Amino acid sequence: MIAKYKPTTRRIAIASTLLVIALAALTFTRAAEKPRAPAEVAAGLPATEPARPTANAERNVKILEEMLGEQQARIRHQQLELDELKRKLRITELEETQNPATGDALRQLEALRRESGAEYEKMSALFERLAAMTREELKRSISTASPDANLATLFDQLAATEQKLALLSQSFGGGHPEVRSVTNLLGTIQKRIDARMDGVLAGLKAKMESLKARLEQLQTQLEKTKLGDIDRAIQRRPYFEAKQELERLQKMRERILDRLTEEKINSALGK
Repeated sequence: MIAKYKPTTRRIAIASTLLVIALAALTFTRAAEKPRAPAEVAAGLPATEPARPTANAERNVKILEEMLGEQQARIRHQQLELDELKRKLRITELEETQNPATGDALRQLEALRRESGAEYEKMSALFERLAAMTREELKRSISTASPDANLATLFDQLAATEQKLALLSQSFGGGHPEVRSVTNLLGTIQKRIDARMDGVLAGLKAKMESLKARLEQLQTQLEKTKLGDIDRAIQRRPYFEAKQELERLQKMRERILDRLTEEKINSALGK
């Protein structure tokens, strides 16, 4: 084969070189083409040209910038509407973050109502129990159930007088003038004690009725406050709805800005 070797002519070498270049160009051109999705082929969409990404990105940037401007205008309009409602309804910054139905005034009223209700129940049970006792039972219990300084003094006087009467009776007998005097004093003290016990019971009843009236007043005030908060919440609902709409528009603006930034990056990479 070495003996039969013939040098390649210049024309054949040039032709071979051109063929290799043509094949290489065809191969790399087909490799650079982006595969089309079956849905694009079925829809008859034209194939994306490799040289168009920069133009598409620039067009997208322009569209997004127009959308951003429109969104900014909507936000400004919504903000003006929100400010107008805020002035009209006299809504403070604190009220924007606080639910009117759970304000401090309502919680304080509810706490007072519960406290007054518990005190009324306690006073009512005590009065009913004391009122049902006999006089002797009441004498033994009233000082502990409802301490009273005047009644305690009368009980001390009663005990001292009874002791004195016992001593005088042993010394002089029942007909002695001093014995009769101490006996009369003892009766007077007993009447004072009975009157004072009635007074203590009357005082307990008056306190019970006062607590009941206070409880009813708090209940009425609580209901009135609740209704007022409900009416105020209904009145201010347009403001909070407008505020939610403003927040929604602001979120949409952020999404547009993110997309605009992405398209600008794509355009710069394409260039």
